Formats: sequence, C-alpha cells, structure tokens
Amino acid sequence: MSLGEVFAVDTTSVQLTWSRLPRGRYRAEASDGSTSRSVDMEGADGPAALTLDGWEPGSEVTIRIVGSGGSHRVHRIATLAPPGPELVRIATLSDLHLGSVSFGRPVALREPGVSVHHPLRCARRALADLVDWGAAHLFIKGDLVDSSTPLAWEQAATLIEESPIPVTIVCGNHEKNRLSTVDAFSEAARHGIELCRDVTAVDLDGLRVVLIDSARPHSDVGRWAPLLDATQRAVDVATPALVLSHHQPQRTPIPTYYPPGVPSPIARTFVRAVREANPAVFGSSGHTHRHRRHRIDGMPWTETGSPKDYPGTWTGYTVHAHGIVQSVHRVSGDDCLPWLERSGAAALGTWRRWSPGRLADRCFGHTWPISELPRATAPAALAQGDR
Repeated sequence: MSLGEVFAVDTTSVQLTWSRLPRGRYRAEASDGSTSRSVDMEGADGPAALTLDGWEPGSEVTIRIVGSGGSHRVHRIATLAPPGPELVRIATLSDLHLGSVSFGRPVALREPGVSVHHPLRCARRALADLVDWGAAHLFIKGDLVDSSTPLAWEQAATLIEESPIPVTIVCGNHEKNRLSTVDAFSEAARHGIELCRDVTAVDLDGLRVVLIDSARPHSDVGRWAPLLDATQRAVDVATPALVLSHHQPQRTPIPTYYPPGVPSPIARTFVRAVREANPAVFGSSGHTHRHRRHRIDGMPWTETGSPKDYPGTWTGYTVHAHGIVQSVHRVSGDDCLPWLERSGAAALGTWRRWSPGRLADRCFGHTWPISELPRATAPAALAQGDR
C-alpha cells in the first residue's frame, strides 16, 4: 500500500496526500486522545488527498490508514498551537498563469483534448478549497495571467466572478512580460478587475495586509527600492502587518536559482527599514513556484507555490491575537491531482524534489514577540509590564 505523507497541518486539520493510492478500499482511523473519527476511501490507482478536520489545537493526532488486505500505515502529527484567540482567516494564491496551456522545461508538458486547461481548473479547485477552509479574503500575489492578453483576462474575470469572498490582486512579472499584447491595468479594468498599483494596504481584524507591486515591464527581476517610503508608511500602524510581494528577496547578491527576485543588497535595506517602522511584520512572495521559509534581517519570509503545478497549492493564514499561522494546503480533487502529479516530471524530474520544501517550511506558527508587538494589540497586563 502506498505510504502517503502528511502534506499540511494547521491548528485544527491535517492533510494527507498520496502520489498513488492502489485500487481497493481503505479506512482512515484518527484520534487526538479526546476525539476519534474514521473515513472510508476508495483507491483508484492514482493520486489522492484526504483532509481530517476538527482537532484540538496543539494536540497530537494519530492517523492509521488500513487497507482491505489488513496492511496499514500510521502517521503521528501535532496540530499547530495557536498564538492567542483566532481573529480572521485569509488565503493567498500565487502564479496561476491563466491562459497558459503547458508547463515545464526543457520539455513542455501538455494536456491534449481537455476543455478547461489546468491553470483555470486548478485555480477553481483551490478557490473552493480555501473558501471551505474558512478564508474571508483572498490575496493573489502576481502572475494571475501568463501574459496580458484579452483571452487570459477573460479567464481571470471568470475566476474572480466565481469567488464568494473579496479578492485583492497585485501584478507579477507575467502581467508585464514581452508576450503581453494589452496593458494589464486597463485590460483588467475592462473586465471589472482592479489591480493594486505601487503599494496598497487592506485592514483586517488584527492585521494590515500590504501589497507591493514589485513587477517591472519586460523583466523577471523585482523592484522594491522605489516603493520603500510608501511601504514604510503603510506598515506604520498599531497592528502587525503581512507584506505580500510577487518577487522574493534574494539571499545573495547573485541569484543562485531561477527565477531571480529582488537583489539582496536592496532587499536587506528594504526589510530593515520596514522593520524599523513596524517590527511585527511577516513577509511572503510567489514567483519561484516553490515552498521555502527564511529569516531576512529578523523578518520571517516565505516563498509559496502555484496551484497549477506540482505539488499544486494554496496558502492559508490564520490571524491570532498574538501571532499568525501559515498553512500551505495541496489542491484537492480528482480533476486536478493527476495533472499535478504528472507535472512533477518537469525539469527532467527534479521539480518533484525541488518545489515542495519541508513540512516546516510550509506550515508553522509565528508569535509576535511582546517587545515588538504594537501596543494596541498587546495583552493589557503584558503591555503594562513592558513599559
């Protein structure tokens, strides 16, 4: 029997995935010591995903997968401990590339004979998953379209219209690439979509989300320097801030992997200045289609992947009174998982190992240090004691 793996964990749920679950009947028996449940599954000799929800935060969940022949596999995983009461849930998507029909180099992988290609199909499934998870707002971190063409923006409009929650979008390099035939801002507006310009702030319960338009025309390299003053003003508030950019901060002056992001001297200067304005800041980007977790001059920063290529993900953020929890979930659904598994063969098969990162890169909690927490959000007793 395929062993499967724990792909995602948050404060109340665990997601298991299989690259191939052989044909047959299976039962997942799970318990966290106080609650027990079982779920029956049908293996179809293909990829599968299962999310088990309703667990106590910070508890150890034991999951036993039993096959019809008596074979079994046991997974033990601790749900994440929440940093204070939950305030709101939001989600991000990156690199949807609507309008594209292939993925991968040096050999492009394609889906012949499909009516809806994988970028739109997987984006729709991700949207349904994140709404079911409880996200109250969706932020798209660039490359919503593969190039700015009327057809790609028609697909984007279809997706945005289907969303039952607000959607805020910032550009990536593909909205402004050389294959674009129309201006992204005007064409998006023609379809009723507003794109963020320069620096945009959205206030939620206990968090300000700041979006940076880091894209430059006809370039893969990101721009941050011209937006520093505006970003400092945007994060200078009495709540923690989540900074979202399409481009990632490079850790070295010369890129060590593709695609390049924001050169490290500029990125480090930018991050230091932003943290001076508000030390309780968390940053995240797309662009690389991979999952990594860094600390850039004291600021936690993550890179998160795409819903359309292996492993195929969306990212949830649970905002708590004293911190934030990031949980990267795999896109579910029999209409998406076979393609996502196949796309792992990109880059001569290395994409399957390069993109996912570790579970700890994808899912973790971050507590705002009390000494850095804005006074308005610190617990009263702790705030008085910190004076």
